[in-house]
Formats: sequence, C-alpha cells, structure tokens
Amino acid sequence: MEPLTIGILSIALLLALIFSGVHIAISMGVVGFAGLVSIMNFSAALSVTAISFYVTGSSYSFIVLPLFIIMGELAAASGIMVGAYRFAATWLSGLRGGLYLVTTFACALFAGCTGSSAATAIAVGKSVLPEMLRLKYNRSLSLGCIAVCGTLGVMIPPSVAFVIYAIATEESIGRLLLAGIMPGILTASMYMAGTSILVRIKPALAPPTVHHSWPERFRSVPGVLGVFFLFSIVMGGIYSGFFTPNEAAAWGAFAAMLLVIRKKGQFLGITKQAALETIATSAMIFLLLMTATIFTKFLTLAGFVDAMSKAVLDSGFNPYVILMLFIVICIILGMFLNAGSVIILIAPLAHKALVPLGFDGIWLGVIMVKMFELAVITPPVALNLYVTQTLIPESTIGEVIHGTIPYLVMECVSIFILILFPQISTWLPSIAYGK
Repeated sequence: MEPLTIGILSIALLLALIFSGVHIAISMGVVGFAGLVSIMNFSAALSVTAISFYVTGSSYSFIVLPLFIIMGELAAASGIMVGAYRFAATWLSGLRGGLYLVTTFACALFAGCTGSSAATAIAVGKSVLPEMLRLKYNRSLSLGCIAVCGTLGVMIPPSVAFVIYAIATEESIGRLLLAGIMPGILTASMYMAGTSILVRIKPALAPPTVHHSWPERFRSVPGVLGVFFLFSIVMGGIYSGFFTPNEAAAWGAFAAMLLVIRKKGQFLGITKQAALETIATSAMIFLLLMTATIFTKFLTLAGFVDAMSKAVLDSGFNPYVILMLFIVICIILGMFLNAGSVIILIAPLAHKALVPLGFDGIWLGVIMVKMFELAVITPPVALNLYVTQTLIPESTIGEVIHGTIPYLVMECVSIFILILFPQISTWLPSIAYGK
C-alpha cells in the first residue's frame, strides 16, 4: 500500500475513534501502536513505544510546561488581577465603551502571568463583569468581549500553547515565547480599535463614560506592579539572555509563590490547590504528547510524512493556498476537539509540509496558536464560551456567541495582518537570538 494511502487511512481511523467518543490520547496511542505493529512486529513496536514514552516524558527541556502552569495557577490565586483591573479602569476612563477597553487591556496584562485562556477569562470576568452590568453595558457584547479577550492568554507569553507547539515541532521554546509578544499586542490593539469603532456606530452598546482624576490614576499604579513583576522576570530574563526558558519558568513560579505569600493564612491551601491542578493538567498534556509521538513515529516510519512533503512540493500550488488549507483544517478540528489536541495532532504535519515551502517555523507557530485562539471560541467545543457563560448563570450560550461575532471579525483581520507581515512575529526572536 502507498505511504500516502496508509497515512490517510490512519488519520481517518483516528478521527473516527475520536468522534465516537474515545479520548484523543488513547485514540492516537492505539492507532499509532497498531500501525507500528503492522510495519514491524509486536516486539519491535513495543520497544519503540517504550523508548518514545521515556524520551518524551523524561526530557529536561519539557520541565518548562508544568512550571508555567503552576505559575499561572499561583498568579490567578494571588489576587493580582484586582489591581490590574483597577489600573486599567482608571487609566482608560473617559473613553466611550471604556469597560470593553478595560477588559481587553486587563486580559492582555493578566495573560503575561497565566498563559491560560480560560483562567484569563475567569479572572478578568469576575472583576469587570459586575461593573459592566451595574453601568448597563450591553450584556451580550460584554460576555463576548470577555470570552474573546481571554484568548490573549494563549498568545501573550508565557504561553502553554507555544510550549506545546515547540515540543511537537522541536522549535526553540525561547524564540516562540518572544514571538508571541508583538502579535499579542497587535491582537489586543485590534480588539480595542474595533470596539471603539463599534460603540461609536452603536452608542446604545455602551453608557456615557466615567471619568477618574489624575490622582486616582496614579494611586492605581501599585496595583499593577505584581503583573509587571512576573512578566519582567520571565520574558525580561529570556530576552536579555540571563535565563534559559526553563530557568525563567522556574523563577516565574517562585515569584508567583512570593505573591501568594501576601495572602496570610491562605498560602498552604492555595499552593496545594495549584499543585493539584498543575499535576492534573500536566499529566493530561504529557499523555497527549507521548501518544502523539507514537502516532507521528508510525506516520514517519510508514513513509507518510516524506510522501506528504514531496506531494506538497510537487503539487505546484501557491504556498499560501497550502497554508490556508492547513488553517481551514485547524479551524474545523478546533470546532470539535480540545485546542491543545489540535496543535499536537496538526503541528508536526504542518511544520513538515510548510517549512520546506519557505515559511518560517517560528512564524508558523504564531499562526497555529492564533488557530488555538479561534478553537476556544468556536462551537460546539468552545471552552471560553462556556466558562464565560457561567459568570452570569441566567445568560445563554447563544447570547455569548452573539457577542463574540464582532471580535471574530477583528481576530480574522489580525490573522490576515500576521500572514501579510511575518516580520511582526519574527522581529523580537531575531533580535534576541540572531537570524
């Protein structure tokens, strides 16, 4: 049987298992191991599986993943979001639709501490939503704003999504983390500019502005220092070359722990809960990564990866047409699968197919993570939509979806800009690490 046929049938079987309800990690492991048995023998397949599991699970470079996760858990529990919200609210006062802008700005700030989309949406939503409702902001747009702006947590580093992509494609974790800064700023700016235009076109979406005095603004500055403290340690250390990504993650986790110490009498409880959440999340991600390694190993040994790369190179299609094909696949899979699973499943194949066409692997990671953003707000499996809906129990998921529509348009514009100008993604990594 031809390698391309083997790969296509294997992927079809994998998707069939996933959509029938089998966990994606088990599906990849079963299909990958069965494939290895078919091209080797049972003993050899078992040996390859054991070695692959050990290499993936014991790699020192992967320690950055649980460290960033526990840093985000501790940062979310430390209460620094309250100070970040007050800072954003006072400094953006006087602008029409100010709380929409505050939500975006606060999400961008908090994203630099947590690396989690859902955690960002919950933390910011709990702070800003009561004030939005009190001032009679449009409820649907308010929910949509929180759900979509929460996705900045997966773009602005430290980002777990970039670490997963780096592991799946063997790209530099440090370069990828730096690559997310400018696209994150671009996306947040796009949300703020688009919202400003929207509330001017439809003034009913936002009440008259609330003004804060300059003394109030300056008094809010200390509240944001915790956010800048964490972000400067992690990204400042990586950018300056003072820390490796692993060291920066460790120092970031330690710094987040110092912030939690301020909550007297709660330190042990918060730390224990953060550790348990980190263990559960890390175990899930590592299981996915290990089984994905088996599945990818099978596709490689069967010749599918080389055959696919050759077919892409020989197709004669414009490289951007092939890029758009992978983007469409990511969007469709993201409607049904966990977003992290989509990256683990698609990133190695996309990397093998697109990098030989001249696309930069780091820039491709940014585009893939942008698809991650879309996945968490695209039904039916859209974590941010359901998380945001729980903030107002009497609201409906349809109400949240309706509120996200303007932001989805803004997101598509930002993706188009990043595709048109890849230098936005590659500029900082090239300065820090060289070409």
